[in-house]
Amino acid sequence: MLNWKDFLILNYALLSDEKLAALSCGNNADALSVLTARYTEKARLCALSFKNSQVETEDLIQEAMIGFLSAVYSFRNDGTASFSTYASHCIKNRVITVIRSAFSNKRIPAGLVIPLEETVN
Repeated sequence: MLNWKDFLILNYALLSDEKLAALSCGNNADALSVLTARYTEKARLCALSFKNSQVETEDLIQEAMIGFLSAVYSFRNDGTASFSTYASHCIKNRVITVIRSAFSNKRIPAGLVIPLEETVN
């Protein structure tokens, strides 16, 4: 026998991604749960497609999910793109940003930095 909460979740499963995103922005945890279930595998596959030795796979997957959540809370249903397209771009861009920062020369270990005063003799 279904209780009322299970019944609501089943009803949310019938809604479009765009409607679920709108409900999620209104702090509807059930809508966010259904939408997350739909996109978890897509985020995982996107992260795995960028798998490399600099960033751990689990970290890439977590960053992909952060990209997904960013898509949920920043999506505007103005007809320019579907939620699926928008979320895919947000997920991919987040993963790429993390990988770029891992390969960036800005992250030089402190032990390799030599003060200028020591190099001029």
